[in-house]
Amino acid sequence: MSNGVGKEIYDDTAKFGLVMAFIGAIIATIIGVLFIVVGIYFVNKKLVYTATTTDTAITSVSGCTRSDGVTNCTVNYTYTTDDDDENPHIISGQSTSDESLCNNCNECGSGSQEECNITGFTVWYDPNDKGNSQLSSDSTHVLGWIGIVFGLFLLIVGWVSYYLKRKYKAYAAIGGAGAAVGTIFGK
Repeated sequence: MSNGVGKEIYDDTAKFGLVMAFIGAIIATIIGVLFIVVGIYFVNKKLVYTATTTDTAITSVSGCTRSDGVTNCTVNYTYTTDDDDENPHIISGQSTSDESLCNNCNECGSGSQEECNITGFTVWYDPNDKGNSQLSSDSTHVLGWIGIVFGLFLLIVGWVSYYLKRKYKAYAAIGGAGAAVGTIFGK
């Protein structure tokens, strides 16, 4: 009699594990597809700041604040584009980072404007509107590819797990027992 009860518990646990694996595969598919779609959006996003120059100089740093080890400030800088050596564009940009230009120029003691002698940093600008610039690239291609790869990884793991639990009853039973214990006692 106990052999029948043990087999019944084993069979039911394996069925529960298979159902949980199927639910997991569906959830992995939904999340994976979302990551892939967002990744494709970021890969195909039109970049604005496609031109760069290192013919740059900081004119001033102002408005410094420090919070949690991160310095925030407004960095005023000049840059010269390749086709306009005579008239540099004077632009105000903002940098927010531990390793930013404002950390190199200002200790943020008083937050007052200070002169800096840093040159040769990279400025990204819009080649169609040379007065439109910033201190960082607007490229999201790497982030997009990471999203696509992570989405594919989720899809593969979710469906491989479901396949293995369908093929191997012991694996399904282990998954079912784990899910049951997690449901009963919390995670």
